[in-house]
Amino acid sequence: MDEDKKSKTKSLFTSMNKSEKVEEETKASNEDEKVQEELQREGWQAILDNFKKYVEEN
Repeated sequence: MDEDKKSKTKSLFTSMNKSEKVEEETKASNEDEKVQEELQREGWQAILDNFKKYVEEN
């Protein structure tokens, strides 16, 4: 598999009092970047549309 086609994920685990905090950062492969950007754009647009609907109804 070509190196530029692999996704890369970095995970950070931090102990916080009586819980654990988990942070993950994922770098999509070049092939997936455009698809991920579009999915993210659609997701944020849905959030904004729902917020607009909520504000207008309340």
